[in-house]
Formats: sequence, structure tokens, C-alpha cells
Amino acid sequence: MGVAAALLCGCANTYVIVLKDGTRFHTKDRPVLDGKTGYYKYRDRFGKDSLVKQDEVFMLMREE
Repeated sequence: MGVAAALLCGCANTYVIVLKDGTRFHTKDRPVLDGKTGYYKYRDRFGKDSLVKQDEVFMLMREE
């Protein structure tokens, strides 16, 4: 039971970034917008820090 709860908690904060062209990025945590640069910063599901331009983003949605 503890392992299942830990796995569910680990997925609770994942998000999907959907770009205007339909490309999807799955994140480990909520993307953070840097208002000065206009880029969202996020950590992908492999643990790599990445950026995506705000103008390219169609939608951010929490993954369930």
C-alpha cells in the first residue's frame, strides 16, 4: 500500500505543456514562467531542465 501511495504522490505534480503546433512535453513539476525572459522553465520526465517560449505554449494542464 505504501509503494502505491508513493507512486501516486509522485505523479500528482506532473504537467503536460501543449504547444500551438501540437507538440507535448511531460514535466516532473509545474512549469514556472520567467516574466523577464518570456520562457517557461521546467524539468522533463527524465530530470533534464528545459525551457519553452511562452508564445509557443497553447496550454498547460495537470496530468492525472
